[in-house]
Amino acid sequence: MPNTNHDNARARLRYISVGAWRDARLCERCADAGYQLVDGAGPADLILIDLRHAPWTLRRAEAMTDECRRSAPEAAVLFLVDESDAAANGLALRRYGDVLPVSTQADHVLRRIRGTLRLRNLAEEAGERLKTLTTLGRAVDFPVISTDASRPRALIVGAPGPAALACANALATVCSASVCVLTPGQAMRALDHGSFDLAVFLPTKKQAPNGAFVRALRRHRNHGAVAIVQIGETADNLADLAKRGGAEFLLASQIEATLAARAKILARRTRLAASLRRFLTACAGDGVRDPAAGVFTPRFLNEHGPRLAARASQTRRSLSLISIRLSLGATDTARARSSAIQETARILSTITRAEDLIARLAPDLLIAVCSATALRDAERVAARISGVLSQTAFRTTEDAAPFALAVSTSAVEHALDAPFAESVARAVGDVHALQPAMRWKRATPAREPV
Repeated sequence: MPNTNHDNARARLRYISVGAWRDARLCERCADAGYQLVDGAGPADLILIDLRHAPWTLRRAEAMTDECRRSAPEAAVLFLVDESDAAANGLALRRYGDVLPVSTQADHVLRRIRGTLRLRNLAEEAGERLKTLTTLGRAVDFPVISTDASRPRALIVGAPGPAALACANALATVCSASVCVLTPGQAMRALDHGSFDLAVFLPTKKQAPNGAFVRALRRHRNHGAVAIVQIGETADNLADLAKRGGAEFLLASQIEATLAARAKILARRTRLAASLRRFLTACAGDGVRDPAAGVFTPRFLNEHGPRLAARASQTRRSLSLISIRLSLGATDTARARSSAIQETARILSTITRAEDLIARLAPDLLIAVCSATALRDAERVAARISGVLSQTAFRTTEDAAPFALAVSTSAVEHALDAPFAESVARAVGDVHALQPAMRWKRATPAREPV
């Protein structure tokens, strides 16, 4: 089937420059990351307004923002400015959009784009799922989407100096507590003994272990939701820090003027994102969740899927479906089948995103609907699902012999303006046409030493 989703782009970015100059390196990096640059009025997922290399005023920036939002009201606005403008006019520009200092490298720009789109997808899926549940009059149980009004707690990691003192003074006005530590080991001990909404990493030497700690913190099971702010001396330092992870960056010269307000916004955003994830995970009720597997039922997929397809057609974003077929074996007992399905659903919830919908269409067939996901990304997720499930040892009880599954996965992209049922049928047909990976040698536990 021909691809109608704008060359399978991950997102559409509108790049606008105040002057005639255009950052060719930034455009090339965006294209390499899978983002499509669009010109003129029309739908866009994010708008980049480049204020470098040309004189500009706040009135001009406001006019450009209003013009962009008239054609793309749902798109976020990101201003790209020089280092001097970030410190002098960054606070005023934040009334119209986000601000990011850029010099010659653009890694931190791509990281910020990815973080913004990730939060947007989470909020949109929560809204669409709530619409489906309420318009159909279903009796459901889900937590209230709300944020904690208490003052945030901050953790400052780095060597003592002017930057650490400026951070402590700035955060003292908005945070209930600010803990300053010197090393990642001390930061980990602080995280073990308390909860934090924000972690600020001060500029360090290249050989410092803070980079590894930032990556570990982002992947931590209990502290992965902590908002991370990385501070650099120059804009190119911010691009180097982007390789560690995180999407929030500040210059050392912006600490006094920007950090306090930014910390307050980040704490609220982090709490809201956590609340949205709890809603998407706990959404349940009669006919909504499969009691045996804990995933959504075919009935709910039939109700919610067309809404997601209509949303994709309206916004011209990609929508992909991943089908997972499990070969449970004729000799396995009903208890083993039930245990394998429950464990498979749990593993899928850790591999996929919170906004992805996983439904069980048949006893041995599951499907994941991934909104705002291009086909190439869906194929990577499908390959990861197949690899993880085929290498997992399942058990019915702790003392029972482990057994394996044969897994086959297939990814398809929903054609815009096409019925959602057709995409489901294509996904199911493709996965049934595949030969499951050969395994069927039951794993045996290792012998205990004599």
